[in-house]
Amino acid sequence: MAYAFLGSCLFYRLNIFKDLTWSFLSLFSIMMGDSLLESAKYMNQESRYGYAYFFSFLFVFLLFLHNVLISVVCSKTKKLNEHIE
Repeated sequence: MAYAFLGSCLFYRLNIFKDLTWSFLSLFSIMMGDSLLESAKYMNQESRYGYAYFFSFLFVFLLFLHNVLISVVCSKTKKLNEHIE
């Protein structure tokens, strides 16, 4: 939510961040890997903080995804160990 709001504030002139709904849709599109290069170029042309915003969002998203995958693997490993014993 904070990234969507920040995107609306920093890049309000861009059509893909014109309001919160479009900001959420744009960030979801970036998370899915659709139009990464185009989005990064648009954001960097609009603001000098474009690349920082873009890469920090990707970094936070990848950390979140990594933590979810680790927790799933740990919980499955724990269940397997309980089943074996």
